[in-house]
Amino acid sequence: SEAAAFARERCGVEKDGDEGPQVIVVRRLFEGGLLSSWNESHPDAAVMPTDRICRVNNVCTVEEMQQELRKPAVEIHVARYPERFAVRLQ
Repeated sequence: SEAAAFARERCGVEKDGDEGPQVIVVRRLFEGGLLSSWNESHPDAAVMPTDRICRVNNVCTVEEMQQELRKPAVEIHVARYPERFAVRLQ
Protein backbone atom coordinates (compact mmCIF):
# COMPACT_ATOMS: atom_id res chain seq x y z
CA SER A 1 0.00 0.00 0.00
CA GLU A 2 0.97 3.65 -0.34
CA ALA A 3 1.15 4.08 3.45
CA ALA A 4 3.44 1.06 3.81
CA ALA A 5 5.71 2.33 1.03
CA PHE A 6 5.89 5.74 2.70
CA ALA A 7 6.72 4.12 6.04
CA ARG A 8 9.51 2.08 4.44
CA GLU A 9 11.04 4.94 2.47
CA ARG A 10 10.64 7.96 4.75
CA CYS A 11 10.12 6.58 8.24
CA GLY A 12 12.63 3.76 8.32
CA VAL A 13 10.28 0.79 8.59
CA GLU A 14 12.01 -1.96 6.66
CA LYS A 15 10.18 -5.25 7.16
CA ASP A 16 8.02 -7.23 9.55
CA GLY A 17 9.66 -7.47 12.94
CA ASP A 18 11.28 -4.02 12.75
CA GLU A 19 10.11 -1.27 15.03
CA GLY A 20 6.90 0.20 13.68
CA PRO A 21 6.25 3.81 12.79
CA GLN A 22 6.15 6.38 15.56
CA VAL A 23 2.78 7.85 16.53
CA ILE A 24 1.32 10.48 18.83
CA VAL A 25 -1.71 9.17 20.71
CA VAL A 26 -4.57 11.65 21.04
CA ARG A 27 -5.46 11.66 24.76
CA ARG A 28 -8.04 14.46 24.83
CA LEU A 29 -9.33 17.30 22.70
CA PHE A 30 -9.30 20.88 23.97
CA GLU A 31 -12.37 23.01 23.35
CA GLY A 32 -11.46 25.79 20.94
CA GLY A 33 -8.38 23.92 19.67
CA LEU A 34 -7.66 23.07 16.03
CA LEU A 35 -8.86 19.47 16.34
CA SER A 36 -12.03 20.56 18.12
CA SER A 37 -12.74 23.05 15.31
CA TRP A 38 -12.02 20.35 12.71
CA ASN A 39 -14.43 17.96 14.45
CA GLU A 40 -17.22 20.56 14.46
CA SER A 41 -16.79 21.14 10.72
CA HIS A 42 -16.22 17.46 9.82
CA PRO A 43 -18.29 15.26 12.16
CA ASP A 44 -18.01 12.32 9.75
CA ALA A 45 -14.20 12.44 10.04
CA ALA A 46 -13.86 13.54 13.68
CA VAL A 47 -10.58 12.87 15.48
CA MET A 48 -11.23 11.01 18.73
CA PRO A 49 -9.29 10.19 21.91
CA THR A 50 -7.09 7.09 21.35
CA ASP A 51 -6.62 7.93 17.64
CA ARG A 52 -2.99 7.89 16.52
CA ILE A 53 -1.38 10.77 14.63
CA CYS A 54 1.08 9.03 12.31
CA ARG A 55 2.20 11.90 10.06
CA VAL A 56 2.19 15.70 10.30
CA ASN A 57 3.10 17.78 7.22
CA ASN A 58 4.91 14.76 5.73
CA VAL A 59 7.14 14.04 8.74
CA CYS A 60 6.71 10.94 10.86
CA THR A 61 8.99 10.91 13.89
CA VAL A 62 7.45 12.01 17.17
CA GLU A 63 9.99 14.80 17.58
CA GLU A 64 9.40 16.17 14.06
CA MET A 65 5.62 15.85 14.38
CA GLN A 66 5.63 17.76 17.67
CA GLN A 67 7.57 20.58 15.99
CA GLU A 68 5.18 20.65 13.04
CA LEU A 69 2.13 20.77 15.33
CA ARG A 70 3.31 24.18 16.56
CA LYS A 71 2.75 25.66 13.09
CA PRO A 72 -0.43 27.65 12.38
CA ALA A 73 -1.59 25.20 9.68
CA VAL A 74 -0.92 21.47 9.55
CA GLU A 75 -1.94 18.40 7.58
CA ILE A 76 -2.20 15.34 9.78
CA HIS A 77 -2.75 11.67 9.00
CA VAL A 78 -4.65 9.78 11.66
CA ALA A 79 -5.03 6.04 12.27
CA ARG A 80 -7.80 4.52 14.36
CA TYR A 81 -7.67 1.08 15.89
CA PRO A 82 -10.58 -0.74 17.51
CA GLU A 83 -10.78 -0.26 21.28
CA ARG A 84 -11.36 -3.97 21.77
CA PHE A 85 -10.92 -7.05 19.66
CA ALA A 86 -11.05 -10.76 20.25
CA VAL A 87 -8.18 -13.15 19.64
CA ARG A 88 -8.77 -16.88 19.50
CA LEU A 89 -5.70 -19.03 20.11
CA GLN A 90 -5.84 -22.72 19.36
